[in-house]
Amino acid sequence: MDFGIGERQEEFKDAVLRSAREDVEKYPALLDQLFGVLKERMPESVVSTFAFYGTRAAINNDGETRTLTKGIEQHHIELL
Repeated sequence: MDFGIGERQEEFKDAVLRSAREDVEKYPALLDQLFGVLKERMPESVVSTFAFYGTRAAINNDGETRTLTKGIEQHHIELL
């Protein structure tokens, strides 16, 4: 299945590479920011708060769930 990507494959590839390069440039600053927080606060408190809020979810009357924090997944908590 092509999904229409074949004709725009180079454009897609360039966009993905551009995004990856931007993220690579941002990473050291984000890591410094994280280390700054961990140096100023008790690391176990930061991890436990992050885990608590990162894993919370709400359930509606139909039994469907939605997370209360967007973009935080189980693996993020485990890595931290």
